Amino acid sequence: MKLFSRKKAGILWLFPVLLLLVGAVWYALLQVLLGSLEGGNGQFSLSVYETLAGNSRFWSSAFFSFYVAGISTMISLVLGIFIARGLYHYLEDRYSRFLIWIPMVFPHFVGAYLVILIFSQSGWLSTAAASLGWIDAIADFPILTNDSRGIGLILTYVWKEIPFVVLMMLPVYQEMNKEFGHAAAALGAGPYQRFKDIEWPFLKPGALETGLIIFCFVFGAFEVPYLIGASSPEMGAVLAYEWFYSGDWSRRPEALAAMTLLTGAVLTAAGFILWYVRKLRSRLGGGK
Repeated sequence: MKLFSRKKAGILWLFPVLLLLVGAVWYALLQVLLGSLEGGNGQFSLSVYETLAGNSRFWSSAFFSFYVAGISTMISLVLGIFIARGLYHYLEDRYSRFLIWIPMVFPHFVGAYLVILIFSQSGWLSTAAASLGWIDAIADFPILTNDSRGIGLILTYVWKEIPFVVLMMLPVYQEMNKEFGHAAAALGAGPYQRFKDIEWPFLKPGALETGLIIFCFVFGAFEVPYLIGASSPEMGAVLAYEWFYSGDWSRRPEALAAMTLLTGAVLTAAGFILWYVRKLRSRLGGGK
């Protein structure tokens, strides 16, 4: 007799990670509310959050983090789904799949370094454009790394996350009943109509879960924004790191407050998305 079902066993494996996450957030929250890092009197206070609410640099960083994570997630999902849709016939053996998943082998900071090599003003593209006479000098090449628009960050995460989306969507396409699509095509439905009415209902739960994973990862990432991000605005993790290790102890409660506030917002949104995905799966399982 099995002691745990597969679902409970999965939760058990995740328990140490969840314990570490909850413990870290709870510790940071107590440090902020009690003000112990700045010699507080041990009384609960929301003064740090009030200070943070009036900090324009924090809000600029938060909006920039949402922007980079949201754009990266949307582009990765769209391109990854259509790559899986177009190539799932050819990716049934492990050797062909390996070609698609090669970018997953490399760490994200390697992807950031490649983006610098290719897209920076002294990179391969600018040098090639100057050599071909398309631009007068490499300084005329548009700034795509360490830029305030986050283009370098988005390029890095899209290049890294598209194979992950293909990995998650490929089993859905391989298990999908193809007869529905053939019947719709015979009735005159075009490619967009077939995707919208037949494929998307099966893809939607997995796409939302995959998008949630990518968004949370990018939103809380540190190494890539630290390497190729702009000095202003900064991603939330970089700003919190700068405040925490700046040498000014008075900024440390603000760093912890920023991370707890952003973490709470992301976890709340994730809870709603997972609840919605569970409803979608129950409808699919019920044949509705």
